[in-house]
Amino acid sequence: MISVERLQNLDSIEYDKFVEQSPFSSIYQTYDWGEIKRSEGWDVVRLLAREDGAMIGSLSCLIKKVPAIGYEFYYCPRGPVVDYTAENGPEVFRALVTYVRSSVLGKRAVFFRVSPDLEWRPDNEQLFVASGFRRAANPVLHTTTMRLDLRQSEEQLLGAMEGRTRYDIRRAMKEGIRIQGDDGDDSFLQIFYRLLSNTSRRNRFPIYSYEMMKTIWDRMRPKNRCRIFLSRLGEEVLSGVFLFVFGGKCIYQWGASDHQKLKVNPNQLLHWEVIQAAKTIGCISYDFQGIPEDISPDHPLWGIYLFKRGFGPTTVKLVGEHDLVTAKSVYSLWNTIEPVYPKLKHKLSWIGRL
Repeated sequence: MISVERLQNLDSIEYDKFVEQSPFSSIYQTYDWGEIKRSEGWDVVRLLAREDGAMIGSLSCLIKKVPAIGYEFYYCPRGPVVDYTAENGPEVFRALVTYVRSSVLGKRAVFFRVSPDLEWRPDNEQLFVASGFRRAANPVLHTTTMRLDLRQSEEQLLGAMEGRTRYDIRRAMKEGIRIQGDDGDDSFLQIFYRLLSNTSRRNRFPIYSYEMMKTIWDRMRPKNRCRIFLSRLGEEVLSGVFLFVFGGKCIYQWGASDHQKLKVNPNQLLHWEVIQAAKTIGCISYDFQGIPEDISPDHPLWGIYLFKRGFGPTTVKLVGEHDLVTAKSVYSLWNTIEPVYPKLKHKLSWIGRL
């Protein structure tokens, strides 16, 4: 029989071990990520599902209260973590959701959102529909990604790349570009954040504050769950990437560059060095992160798509984000606000820095 209980602090090691070993793992479902978000004003509830004493499922749910109206949003990023391929996978999922509905959701809850790292298939979609969920109109996390299988040899990986990507790697090498991985020193974070801040201004996308990035770094880097790599030409820093490393997955989380210094494109070589480093530490996949579901040459992200495609990854459509709605009128209002909220928050954050 499946039982569900709330996580006690003493169980955090067991909890993280279970999440890390699952093929459906995510850095966003770790104990530390919940504590990082707690520093940003979220509450956190973590659940364990057990059968005969063994842990068979987990869930980390972030809770945000809107002070002005008193309503609450419940969000489970890239979770629940369940073996969805197992015979009892759907039963474990339903047990966790049932516990959330009966013992976690408050009276002012608007919705409970889930978004497991699960590939889309009709039967997977049906699991959510049958449990009362509807597809989120404005997902927070991407619903389509590109992943590279690192169990291939380096020769196979190079052979699967598009010719222009291999050419750019060789050209960057000839131009003297060198790639440097962090040694855990905060100076790498400071350099990367300056690049990221400039890139954010130039391309008009929101980013975390430096304080938030430092919180992520301080909690994740000592456990080797995040890394920074920089490309350099002489003493000049040209570009950088911030990676999450967890559960055998290396995830390209953020990228940044200084266009004024780019005499040659270093980024193909930068990612190739990251791929090799990820293989060395035992990662089995490199996730280039999100691409639009409907991509075409006239899409503003077409160039980024071509860059990622050049490495020969597989496009993976995820099951996406689904909402269990508990306050329909407020939920409808939120659906009109949510698309513009990140941009508004971004503008306000920059005003606050002036």
